[in-house]
Amino acid sequence: MFGRALLLTVVGLALTSCSYTIEVRAGFENGKLVFTGDDTSVRTSGCLSEFAIVGEDGVDAWRFEVPLEALRAKTRCGPNLPITYGMAPRDAKVVTSPRPLEHGKLYFITGYAWGSYEGAFRYEKQTVV
Repeated sequence: MFGRALLLTVVGLALTSCSYTIEVRAGFENGKLVFTGDDTSVRTSGCLSEFAIVGEDGVDAWRFEVPLEALRAKTRCGPNLPITYGMAPRDAKVVTSPRPLEHGKLYFITGYAWGSYEGAFRYEKQTVV
């Protein structure tokens, strides 16, 4: 069985001049679920401090956080995307190990790095005929 993620359009609005939202997209590359988006500019390349995939039921499918000590030790960060499902950055602490994704379930993408990372996708399994 192969999986496929369908991106739902998620639009974020900046709340203040110091806050911004990066739209995160989900898709498959070489059989792996990968999260992408445009966080390559100087303004949006802050140090990623947390990232999570949360089911529509509110249960984490996968979550990691980067400890404050590790963030303070960095002299440069970003870009933070792409991120492959289940593969946390080297200095991250995995809070919730990656769980198998459920067919037809809606998942929300959240994260933070000097602003928010947001997105959503519905996971669908397909059989090859």
